[in-house]
Amino acid sequence: MSTVKRINDVDVNQYKNPFSTSQLIIGLVIGTYFLTVELIDFSLSMYVLREKKPELYQEYIMFKSQAPIWKWWQLCTMIVLPLSMIDALRDLIHMFTKKATIRRNVIDILKAIQFFGIVYTMFVCVMPLESHLAEKPSKHLARDLNFYHSFAFGFNILGWLLTLLRYYDWKNDKQIPSEKKTQ
Repeated sequence: MSTVKRINDVDVNQYKNPFSTSQLIIGLVIGTYFLTVELIDFSLSMYVLREKKPELYQEYIMFKSQAPIWKWWQLCTMIVLPLSMIDALRDLIHMFTKKATIRRNVIDILKAIQFFGIVYTMFVCVMPLESHLAEKPSKHLARDLNFYHSFAFGFNILGWLLTLLRYYDWKNDKQIPSEKKTQ
């Protein structure tokens, strides 16, 4: 699991895979995209609550479902979900099969909680509420939707920050052989 001393003649394959610069950039770009989309939805839900206009959110939901480019773009971005799920599960399994610092294991656990938390919030809470709100707008549904969007927004911020922490932790870890860092 975790190692506290550096051994010179160690097999670098015993350690978790490095978090490369390209993974950092890809993670930040994807995280920024999903954070921006959630920021728009969360801002709109806050505006609808403040102005007491759930019909406006109903129109936005209708727009999202019928926008010619947007609905296809959303389908393309959903490819990220299974890949992220595989990545999160692999990192959790590697906690038991590969060496890493306690910090790295904690970051991997937080990343899995963040990913599965956002997926649960969006698919189990937000999407059903949006479909109900699209049928019949109500202030109660708009308030519940705003509540879940606040969680989704927080999870997105956490995911973006965890990407930076994973990279920072890997590059500054003195216990991992330098051969592994350069792979």
